[in-house]
Amino acid sequence: SSKKQIQAYLYRNQLLSLEQITIADLKGMDLMALRPVDLHDILTHHPNLARLDFSDKHLTAENILLNPKSWPVYPALTHLDLHNTQLSDEGAKQLAMLLKVEPCLFPSLSVLDVSHNQIHDQGFKELAIALLKIKTLTVCILDKNCLSYTGFQDFLRIIRDHPRLER
Repeated sequence: SSKKQIQAYLYRNQLLSLEQITIADLKGMDLMALRPVDLHDILTHHPNLARLDFSDKHLTAENILLNPKSWPVYPALTHLDLHNTQLSDEGAKQLAMLLKVEPCLFPSLSVLDVSHNQIHDQGFKELAIALLKIKTLTVCILDKNCLSYTGFQDFLRIIRDHPRLER
């Protein structure tokens, strides 16, 4: 199974104390066959992750984002890359739920990349509200989505009080 392949890869490459996982590192494995529960199970065994990169793998939100209450806290995670993962408004809403969980699951998150997806105004509105909870966030990459000018102005209006996010 894909889960066993990934676990074997991590073990072979001595990534048991993993600080970074890039889905591209797992090339040749059938990630689309990987059940969300399996991916989640693998990630929960690596709480010291500093960078989680799902970019360019066309994983759906359902593959990446699960029930927020079942995620562990990632105290060291500074970068979450969801670039070109086919996130839609629904995926953005799921991500927003994950970001709003108390206590914060990503207390050190400084960079969030959701560029090159299919997120529209409503998804970005939900995301903006959630980003206010991540006080350590300094960069949020949004380009190449389906955000209208009005939606972008609404996004900026919501996040204007964020203490560190660069505009």
